[in-house]
Amino acid sequence: MGEKFFNLKLGNIEQSTISGPSSTIFAYDSRPWPNGKYLVGYCDGHPDFITREVFEKELQWSRSSSAYNPQSSTPKVRHRHGKKK
Repeated sequence: MGEKFFNLKLGNIEQSTISGPSSTIFAYDSRPWPNGKYLVGYCDGHPDFITREVFEKELQWSRSSSAYNPQSSTPKVRHRHGKKK
C-alpha cells in the first residue's frame, strides 16, 4: 500500500545469528492496508498482517536498541567478520 521499508538493523549479519527470526521484522509497509493492519515480513520468511499496537511494539526494539533480539536486551548477533556487537 505504502512505501516498503527494510529493517536496516539487520544489515551485514548472518540470518543464522538472529535470535527469534519468526518474531523479528525484516520488511514492512509504511502505511496500514484497508483492513487497518500493517503487512510485515519476518526473518523466517513468513508474512503477516498485524495491528498498529503489535507493529509498534515489534519495531520498538530496533529503534531504541542495538540488540537484534526483541526478547532480550543483550545482543546475540555475531557479524560476518567475527566481531561481536
